[in-house]
Amino acid sequence: MVAFNLEVFDAKDPSRSIITLDNLTGDETILAIKKRIAQKKLKLTVERQSLRVEPKGKAVADEKKIKELGLAAQNAHLFVRDLGPQVPWKTVFLLEYAGPLFIYPIFYFRPNWIYGEGAANQPYHFAVTYAFICWSIHYAKRLFETQFIHRFSNGTMPRFNLVKNCSYYWGFAAFVAYFVNHPAYTPPYFGDAQVYVGLTGFAIAEFGNLSIHILLRNLRPPGTRERKIPRPDGNPMSLLFNFVSCPNYTYEVLSWLSFTVMVQSLPSLLFTLAGFVQMTIWAQNKHRAYKKEFPEYPKERKAIDLNMAELQAVLLCSGSGSRMTELCDTMLKCLLPVADIPMFWYPLNTLFCSGVKDIKIVVREDGKAEVKRLLETPLFAFPSANIEVIPVPRENEDWGTADVLRHIATKITRDFIVMSCDYISDARLQPMIDQFRAHNARRDFVAVEESSGRLAFVASEEDFDHPVNAAPWLNKFPNVNLSARYVDCHVYLMRHSCLGIINRQKSFSSLKADVVPYLLAQQYSEKNVAGRMLLVGTSGNGETPKCMAYFLQHGNATVAAHANNLGAYFEVNKSLEPRVLVKRSVIGSRCQIGEKSNIQGSVIMEGSTIGKEAKITLCIICPGAVIGDGAELTNVIVAKNQKVNACGGFNSV
Repeated sequence: MVAFNLEVFDAKDPSRSIITLDNLTGDETILAIKKRIAQKKLKLTVERQSLRVEPKGKAVADEKKIKELGLAAQNAHLFVRDLGPQVPWKTVFLLEYAGPLFIYPIFYFRPNWIYGEGAANQPYHFAVTYAFICWSIHYAKRLFETQFIHRFSNGTMPRFNLVKNCSYYWGFAAFVAYFVNHPAYTPPYFGDAQVYVGLTGFAIAEFGNLSIHILLRNLRPPGTRERKIPRPDGNPMSLLFNFVSCPNYTYEVLSWLSFTVMVQSLPSLLFTLAGFVQMTIWAQNKHRAYKKEFPEYPKERKAIDLNMAELQAVLLCSGSGSRMTELCDTMLKCLLPVADIPMFWYPLNTLFCSGVKDIKIVVREDGKAEVKRLLETPLFAFPSANIEVIPVPRENEDWGTADVLRHIATKITRDFIVMSCDYISDARLQPMIDQFRAHNARRDFVAVEESSGRLAFVASEEDFDHPVNAAPWLNKFPNVNLSARYVDCHVYLMRHSCLGIINRQKSFSSLKADVVPYLLAQQYSEKNVAGRMLLVGTSGNGETPKCMAYFLQHGNATVAAHANNLGAYFEVNKSLEPRVLVKRSVIGSRCQIGEKSNIQGSVIMEGSTIGKEAKITLCIICPGAVIGDGAELTNVIVAKNQKVNACGGFNSV
């Protein structure tokens, strides 16, 4: 094999060469490269090195071979980042868990050291004793798992993590122990029953956490980095794998939540919340890693099973399709097929996948039965979703969106998302929901204010028949990005108090044309009394309302369309439906036709399967036959249940 030289540059300063390695072969691994660098640069031990193809790119795995990186034969180079002094993961875990195990007992056994001499004579409530036992068992279990159960993927971590992790665990141990063991500690409000409920929950969750760790250990042979998809193993505690990717974190949070119930302590609750936030981040990272590594990873699993119980959704399916009457004269718009699937399935699936499961579907009265029938089919099987179909009388089919919300206002009890049935996308709503929580605002998909993302103005192209008075919002927002490159997809996330505005303003018919402009005006109005009521009810001491915008980011969706006219409807079908060319041919029932296949002058009988990019000309394909991907057949009869692979063209039988 041809040998070549490899120059290694500093990732922080790409112009600075660290070392040149000669006589390398393509079969050498990244780990071998690291060892050769460490031999010549003693400071850069193997653990401190992070090799990458680009200065700011991702680190390349140790087992990768040089030939797999696509480097040029001449002037081949990599970049190394010095990760700094390292410490073994096991060492960090042992130290961070040992601290709480020894700190907490000081407060329990030596209260006079902390609270003064008189504290030693104060009797403990039995909840305090149980808390000490639970705390000790938990961290003793952690140490046992670290030493005998966990198998670590990474050998080391930056030394600073040792200080950071120990500060977190040791600090919270002292914080919680100080208040739980304090002589002035107040027993739980509901007495003994509350203590025993918390104690029982803690014991169950700890056992569940240990069970998951043992299951994960058994998936990885000793001394390897092999990863497998974790699945329930017969232990009832492992059934959570049917719902979430990291049940160990779920049980961990339940443990500390039960501990908090048992002791009824604010510091314990803060410790639980801090752990919940951190473990949510870990769970999301592991969930993404599982999905990336395993294409067959169960789709029903979530990073963490958070039902967006604080949100409801209103799916608008009652529109008459006034911009596509050619199609909607004989079929409800929401039932129009997109890639052979009813249109309203797409926004329904988007809501469900984003964790919103309390959904109200508003549909015309004459379409209620068909929508309910479809909801009972396997395609519309959304487990644990609470979907209600609400009919709108046929004579009111021309109602605007605000009219519809006014009609069903009594069924909306929380903050809500309004979505149109013609919103076709696989985009995740989570970033939009997170922005909604962060800014305490109402949102849609059009915005212009430069620094904060505040929505200053929104309107459709057809609304520009007359000059627009821009002075009010330009005075409030002098730095704006005014663009015509974005489309309002009619996805609105609104506070429940918005319904009060809609109910009071009976003249409002449309969200986009009436309600949103009204709210925008409140942003730059000096007297925004209605806006204050919008945010805080009738207290009168609220803040100025904010309408925020969310721009759909590249990478958050493979398709996003507002199929509210014929052109958009046909375009989204072309985007979703793989192209198949069929000319002068007959296709039987239950046939499967692969994308980009070409069928001309042929008969394809029932139950046949045609592979991707297959080319079939003047052929008869009998029932049950299978034509492989890329096969080319001309003037051929394929017998019943026969299989033809892509091994060249045929001319006759």
